[in-house]
Amino acid sequence: MRILITGASSGIGKSAAEKLRAQGHEIIGIGRREIDDPNYYSCDFTDLGAVRSLASELSGIDAMACNAGGILPAGGLTDDGFDPAWQTNVLANLLLQEALAPQGPVIWTSSIAQYGGPAIVPEEVHGDRTGTKDFDVYAQCKRGCALIARESARRGLRAASFHPGVISSNFGLATDNQVRDLYALPLAKKVLATPDLGGSRLAELLSGEVTLDGSFYVTRVRGHFVRGHARDTNIARTIYEQSLEFCG
Repeated sequence: MRILITGASSGIGKSAAEKLRAQGHEIIGIGRREIDDPNYYSCDFTDLGAVRSLASELSGIDAMACNAGGILPAGGLTDDGFDPAWQTNVLANLLLQEALAPQGPVIWTSSIAQYGGPAIVPEEVHGDRTGTKDFDVYAQCKRGCALIARESARRGLRAASFHPGVISSNFGLATDNQVRDLYALPLAKKVLATPDLGGSRLAELLSGEVTLDGSFYVTRVRGHFVRGHARDTNIARTIYEQSLEFCG
């Protein structure tokens, strides 16, 4: 398969790309860093125009990992007019999914962090989040990823979302809070899982051997949504349609 992986320059995405390439798949990677590889593209997901331009250069994508994203400082808006974290985690990945229309597996990197944080309010989640905790915004973004995957599956895609594990990576480095400090502790490096764990899970899901019906996977066991609103198909549909409209 010709597989597109966003967030492929490091961590989970890079690990999954290496594993899938070793299995004989053609990997197209997208990330923030500049890498000397003809099958790798650098793109700033806080610029939807750049994402659209990149999408126009790509074709023949069979499967996709919507993996780019992370925790960012809350507050402010991108030049497109959206919360930077929501745009990076949700909007830019959805733009690529819709533009490239892969027929194979589409896997969204979510997190068990989605179980935390305040409920998603569709009218507010994409706007200026000044005064909101960075982690609360991140939790809502990851719940958004799971909801997008669920609605994508309802619309006919072979889609799912997953929790990659609590990974020792660059997670939280863009923030100025306790999350960054926690991940920087020497002890954290010893107890957190390596990116290979998340990469292995992502590669397994992209292989298409797991049921892809919009479920959220923690490991090999089908996950579940804890909050009532996350079970609500109408919320998933609203978030999907609103985000698609924002993508232009």
